Formats: sequence, C-alpha cells, structure tokens
Amino acid sequence: MGIDMPKKSIDSENSGANELDESKPLTRDRQVASFCSQKQESKGGIKGEGCAEENPKYKKSRRRVDNQGAVGLWIERRSDRQVSTWVYRFRLAGRQCELRLGSYPSMSLKSARAAHKNAVSLVDQGIDPRKHRSAERARNLAAWTMHDAFERWIEKYAIANTKRGTAPSSRTVAQQKSRWKLHLAPRLGGLYVRDVTRQLLIDVLSGVSPKAKEEARKCLGLISMLMEYCEDQEQIAQNPAAGIKPAKIQARPNRPRERHLNLEELQELWGELDNSQCGKEGIASTAVLTLTMANAIKLLILTGMRREEVAAMTWREVRGHEWCIGSERTKSLKGHRVYLSSQARRTLDEQLKHTENLNSPYVFPSRDCGSKHLHPDSITTAVARLQGRAKKKHNHLAPLYSLKHFTAHDLRRSAATLWTERLTADPLLVEKMLSHSLPTLIETYNRSERWPEMIHVWKRWGELFESNEAGEVQSNNVVAFRPR
Repeated sequence: MGIDMPKKSIDSENSGANELDESKPLTRDRQVASFCSQKQESKGGIKGEGCAEENPKYKKSRRRVDNQGAVGLWIERRSDRQVSTWVYRFRLAGRQCELRLGSYPSMSLKSARAAHKNAVSLVDQGIDPRKHRSAERARNLAAWTMHDAFERWIEKYAIANTKRGTAPSSRTVAQQKSRWKLHLAPRLGGLYVRDVTRQLLIDVLSGVSPKAKEEARKCLGLISMLMEYCEDQEQIAQNPAAGIKPAKIQARPNRPRERHLNLEELQELWGELDNSQCGKEGIASTAVLTLTMANAIKLLILTGMRREEVAAMTWREVRGHEWCIGSERTKSLKGHRVYLSSQARRTLDEQLKHTENLNSPYVFPSRDCGSKHLHPDSITTAVARLQGRAKKKHNHLAPLYSLKHFTAHDLRRSAATLWTERLTADPLLVEKMLSHSLPTLIETYNRSERWPEMIHVWKRWGELFESNEAGEVQSNNVVAFRPR
C-alpha cells in the first residue's frame, strides 16, 4: 500500500480547470488560513446567487499539509465555495482513492491531523476508511444512548411482574424516573451504551453516595437492571455494572435499626391514640390524627404486621377472629393468617361503624376517596406527628415528644421483642407470626403450622392493652394510661 502523490493536475468530477499546487507543505494554522483566503477567479467568472440552474465552472487548488510523517493530507479550496476541504489521498489495492475528512475552518488543523492519522492507520491495516466511516455511521444509528436505553427499559419495567408477581406501583416507577433524572442522566444520558465503562459507573455512583447512601444503593440497583436489559438487547456484550457492590461506591447499608418500645411506652402510645380523638368526624384535637388513622396504628400494635399489609386490609380478608392475607400482599409471597384478639375485633368494629357510609372495600379507606386505602406513608407521618418529628423543626409540645424517637416499623420490632420477653414465645414461633421466611431446612422438614400456639400469644398480647375508661390495670404487666 503506497501513497500516490502525483505532481500534475487532478481531474475533478465536475468540469472546470483544476490546479494542484506542489509548493512546500503547510505546517501552521496561519498558513492554512492564508491559503484558504486567497481568491480564485472561475473560468468565465463565478456565477452569482440565483443561477443554480446553470452548472458554473470553477477552479480548484490544493496544498499539501505536513502531519509529522503521515503523508497524504491536503487542503483544497474552490472558487465556487466559501469553505475549504480537508482531503486524504491514498492508494489501496492498486487504486488511487480520496477521503474527505471535513471542512475548514469548522475542522481545525489539529482535528484534521488527528482524523488523518486515524485514516492512515486504517489504510495500513488494509481497511478502506470510506467504508469504515459508513459502517461506523450505520452502527451509531443502530446504537442506543443511555437516555434511549432508559426510556425503553422504564417502559418495560412499569409493566413487568416483580418477584411478588405484580407490576411495580406507579409510585415506584416515578421514583426510578426521578433517580435517573437527578443522579444518573446528567453524566450518563448522552453517552452511547457501548461507551459506558465499569469505572465510569463507579465514579458516578460514588458521587451520589456522600449525599445519601440509601439513594446511592437504589441507583446501583437501577443501573444494574438497566445495563442487564441492554445486554439482553445485544447493545453490549457484558454488563459493566455486574458485580459492583454497595461498599465499592461507599454506600454500605447502615446498621439495622435496634429501637423497640418497651411495654410502658407502647401503652403510653395506645393512650394517646385514644386521647387524641374527638368529635363525630374523628379529627384529633391536635389535628394530627383521624379515627381511621388511630385504629390503623392500633392494629399495627396488636398484630405486629407491616404497615403496607394493615393499610390495604380489606373486609373480605376478615373472617371472624381471623385475618387472612393473600400471598400477593405479603413480602414472603405466601399467604398468612393472623388471629384477631378481642381488642383487635373491637377496633375493627369501631372502624366499621365509623366508615359504613363510605361502602369501601377497605378497612382503612383513604380520607379523600373511599375506593382507595390509606397510604402506608400516611401511617409513618402520623406516628412522627405524635412525636413532634414530622417536620425538620420539631414540635416540643407534641404528646410523645419525650419518648426516644421511633418509627411505624419499630412497632413491629417492639411486638416481636415483647412476644418473646413478656409472653415467652419462642423465636421461631415469633418468626412465623411475623410472616418471615424461616431457614430453608426448617421450612423443608418442619411443616407444623403451630396455629394454636400463635392464637395463644395474640390473645395474651391483646389482653395487655385491655383497660376500662378509668384506666384501671387489668394485669400486673399493664401500666396505667396517663391521660393528657
């Protein structure tokens, strides 16, 4: 493969007089600019605007450009054009060829030299740079950017079944879109999927971690699913996010919460749930609770179930003293049965009377719409309000502000702890009552339901919250309520 450098005129595809200037090669920007700014008169004069129907003749001149030993780079000017053209002249398979690299001045001398060296490298390998550029353009048209990939993936994600057997909620989909827009899209959105590296992902995710470790972990999950989807769609050969652990991006999960309320604290909370309700509408005197909300929190305490399971509880699931939760609503994906103590039944009876005019299928309907259930986050907010911690600025006058901070989920931990400590229930029984998945070998070989034992624990647990209106103690373990 040689470089043909003829010293005579080069015929143009268009008619006209052409001129190849074999003077000393240009080496600097100002020399290129001077050459391109020289005026040339076309044969017969350059046609003015409005004469497109004619084919005017023009004059063309070229100058060699030095590129540190890489030969074949030229700059071409034509009398009928305002811009000049960078040209690479090369010989491949015995044929003289030309590749137009770009226009001057939009492509600088430095950029033209770089493009020229890339083309020379291809010719040295026997590759026609013209075909290579066409193939690369077609490849780029077929390739996805990260933004394209996310739009395709989120559309599939919104309707695909999760391991729970149901599609993610609209709220979850919205959260994923928000994470992408806020944390990932600014640096990744415009890149081709094929150009995203493991190191880049670690760098981007590490930038999220100092602001919020939990959010960084969720962004890692998002990008892992997104890149896995791109791998399935043949956009990349291997998922660069595979194997990235939270510790790698300084997003190691925080230690599990240990806060649990003792019996006295739980009974103080119970007393406030009763004391904070007034009026037919069930609105709390402090405007922090409704009767529906108070009853939902009571059922959390009495059953130890998750807030999502309580919030979406339906009347159809209630069968006398049993609450049967379908597998589609449990975290373990297994149906679960809960015994409703006498106190739990009275709470539900009170709730039925309060909401009977709504004709809602839900035990705890939304305040705004009976066809919807109470939102789980509303329970979290209500618990925070009772403690005066719902906002950044704490309310020191809140009824439970003196208690150490606790969350709605801490009530579940509190029930589990006290079932073991106060009621001497064995840990495996408590795990079954909480609808946790037991160790594999135990689940495989021990098929006992232990339902009578669970009933006994739930009954005794409900009795700990029994008292008359005067607050008399029903058990030596019960602490009298302290009305405010």
